[in-house]
Amino acid sequence: IEETRAKVAQFINCEQKNLVFTSGATDSLNLVALTYGLNNLEDGDEIMLCPQDHKSAVLPWYNVQSMLAAQGKKIAIKHFAIHEVGDYDLRSIKELVSPRTKVLAMAHIHHVFGLDMEVSKIREIVGPDVVISLDCSQSVGHTKVDAKALDVEFISFSGHKMFAAPGTGGLYVNPRVADKIKPIRLGGQSPFEIKDNGLEFSASPTLSLHQLI
Repeated sequence: IEETRAKVAQFINCEQKNLVFTSGATDSLNLVALTYGLNNLEDGDEIMLCPQDHKSAVLPWYNVQSMLAAQGKKIAIKHFAIHEVGDYDLRSIKELVSPRTKVLAMAHIHHVFGLDMEVSKIREIVGPDVVISLDCSQSVGHTKVDAKALDVEFISFSGHKMFAAPGTGGLYVNPRVADKIKPIRLGGQSPFEIKDNGLEFSASPTLSLHQLI
């Protein structure tokens, strides 16, 4: 498994410890929303997404919005537009982004139109503080996916898009947000101890991401 992890990490140009194996892009995209969004979004924060993107990249954020609403936190989801030819409307993104924008979900290559969605230009528009969740399902087997060059926080992809076995996938987590995610599945190998006042994190700071998530 670690040999495979090393090969995939080399393929997308990231450190091995920053790559998590999942059951596919849908699993990866849901993990981003639940492990990061659920634990970092606060009342009044905003999420930006395009409703014409794949449902796996869109619906998890509505799920988080609903879960946080049950906690009394109102999260706004703003829709940015897409042109008829299939590229994102950058003017729409410029108009919608605000100081309360915390997350932007987007595709690298669109699943319908097949266009490169200009990650670098969007990063320039939203600034360095907005977390970008990038769906690379359609790009990973067809064009270069470079985790270090893309300047995003999360990269999700499926194995079967590049001739791997069905039910496999990956999630890259940028080190700058690694300490902000919390696991959603706990069990025998989870880095927690049960204390009188609840759970206490018991792992070393160098614990690999696949053990955290």
